[in-house]
Amino acid sequence: MLPFDKLMTEKTDGLKCTVESIGVFAKEVLVKIKSVALVWPRVAPYQETPRHSTSSAAVEEVPKKLVVASSNCEWS
Repeated sequence: MLPFDKLMTEKTDGLKCTVESIGVFAKEVLVKIKSVALVWPRVAPYQETPRHSTSSAAVEEVPKKLVVASSNCEWS
């Protein structure tokens, strides 16, 4: 057998083994996912209650004492 043919045969056998291992692992993962899916209860979808818009509400003004006090801060 030529060195190239031998190399290709070895690599092909290695790839086949790898693919089989991945297939077995994927089947195990699917079994675990299905078992978890059976445990979780089915829950009705959440229905959001309508909210009142606050965009038109008046915004409180900050008292001037607080503004002056914060502007005199030593960290500024």
